[in-house]
Amino acid sequence: MKSENNYKIYQIVNCVDDTLFIGATTGDLKERLKKYIGASNKGQMTIHKHIRELGSNNFSILLLEETNDITRKDAWIFALNTLCPNGLNRVAGKYNTKVDPLDVAVAIEDANVARMKLRKNNQTLLRKTSILFDSWIAKSNFYF
Repeated sequence: MKSENNYKIYQIVNCVDDTLFIGATTGDLKERLKKYIGASNKGQMTIHKHIRELGSNNFSILLLEETNDITRKDAWIFALNTLCPNGLNRVAGKYNTKVDPLDVAVAIEDANVARMKLRKNNQTLLRKTSILFDSWIAKSNFYF
């Protein structure tokens, strides 16, 4: 279902058990996460309960794609397998009862590319941290 709105399809992930939630918004992503965290005190959505259980500081939000087609959210839900109990989404198909398998395949490929970039960035960060740590150890008289 295409519209003039520019939707941001996002995932909310936690660093404790890596359970994902897929959502869509036309607003700011950080503000969207703040709303979930704020509503987690009393909210009954699966994401709210998970935030309560694990603590809000363990959650982050990442942009998956920007699109004017809201049905892409469902493609991401299926591609990343985030329906309960595997993830935190309770329903899919809200906007489109039939998800095109090609959309799912494209979303999976996009997710794999994003994962590879994230893995590469994490490896680079780890390498830089290791170099800084080794440098700090070399400058100090601290030994393990």
